[in-house]
Amino acid sequence: MQLQLFLQAENLKNKAGLFKGISDPYAVVYKAGSGHAKIEQGRTEVVKNNLSPEWSRSILIDNYDPNSFDWFIVQIYDEVRKSEDILMDETYFQINDQLIFDGHGNGNYLVNLIDDKDKKSKLKVYAEVKPTWTDQPKVTFQFRALQVKNVDNNIFNKYDKSDPYLVIKRRQFNPDTGSIHWQIIHRTEHIENHVNPVWQSFQVSWKNLFPCQCRHCIRNPNSRIQDWDALDPSNVELKFEIWDHQYLKKNRIIGTCQKNLKEVIDSKTTSGNADKSKAFTFVEDSENPHNVKTVGLLVVLCAKIIV
Repeated sequence: MQLQLFLQAENLKNKAGLFKGISDPYAVVYKAGSGHAKIEQGRTEVVKNNLSPEWSRSILIDNYDPNSFDWFIVQIYDEVRKSEDILMDETYFQINDQLIFDGHGNGNYLVNLIDDKDKKSKLKVYAEVKPTWTDQPKVTFQFRALQVKNVDNNIFNKYDKSDPYLVIKRRQFNPDTGSIHWQIIHRTEHIENHVNPVWQSFQVSWKNLFPCQCRHCIRNPNSRIQDWDALDPSNVELKFEIWDHQYLKKNRIIGTCQKNLKEVIDSKTTSGNADKSKAFTFVEDSENPHNVKTVGLLVVLCAKIIV
């Protein structure tokens, strides 16, 4: 059995320096060994211009034993192009039941970061237990957006447009607590100055699409569905968020849409990458359900299960 860890930081201190924008953080996870030894388990991707990053690249812990109570160390760095990366903060946590259930119904483990005296900076660890599938399939995706709202209205440069990127999250329901969490599973590259971007294709493993973090599955791994082909794509709820990349300030969300995996697969375009007939609609986040504004379309260029 494997334990899959997803990390999310909040309110990190900016280490980019004066007039250098916002830090580009990534996290490295180590398992504590004997003495002061530490064994690297994996590292996340770099998230640009973000002091509250939610990383999509998970950390997989092989041969997980729920009775082992291992300690792990997380160090968060700011990526620096022309010199050594800067340590932003660090913390540690123990793998146990409290990692899966924090007692507040959130299905995560929340720890303070060590260097933060005000205790405003925090690290969330979301944990899921997974069967060790050796022959699991992957889903190949490719998306295009059309007519994306331009949020870069620069009065000094009328040709400046949004630099959109796509974030894909899947709905995660914890039956033990009744809580819902949207876990990021992929973030595309950003496309500069384009309101009709085509993003590169990418793959997501079947394991990343089907979550489980309930106490019954943690303690009774053999009760999990062991065959991947027994899982139903219509049960995988996905959220698509389109964002505008910024260079010296916070990235801005443009709009969102929600569909299940089966709907995505069935909505693959058959009439070219500008076909709107099966496109999904992005809408602005709004507290008023009667004032929903369309901010773009999402075209599915590819959604194919690869066995």
